[in-house]
Order: sequence, then C-alpha cells, then structure tokens
Amino acid sequence: MAAYVVFKSNVKTIENEVNFLYDLGDALDFMRYKNSSTDYEWAVAEVIPMDSWLGKLLTFLHMRSN
Repeated sequence: MAAYVVFKSNVKTIENEVNFLYDLGDALDFMRYKNSSTDYEWAVAEVIPMDSWLGKLLTFLHMRSN
C-alpha cells in the first residue's frame, strides 16, 4: 500500500509540518485544502520504502553519483 506525505514545499527547516495519508485522492484533496487555507505552498510526495527494489535502486544510484 502506498503512503503519501503532504508538506510545506517552501519551508526547508526541521519545523516543517508533514501529514501522512494513504490514498492519493485524499492527499491531493488535503493539499488543495491547505493551499487555500494557509499562506504556505503545499506539495504531495509518495513515500518509497527503502527495503523495496526501487528504494534500493535509488539509494545505489545516489551513492554512485557522489
């Protein structure tokens, strides 16, 4: 099951508010709600489990790029 996070896209500090949701439709609806009700810009991202083949591939490619 995929998980999604809705977060403030223009805040790059530890105090950033992050909300976890388990349905893409709910995450998009929540992002639209937060964009219209706050002064921040919000974004959605999918959580990639690091024990999956995709997570391992992304980690490997990142390590090779350094």
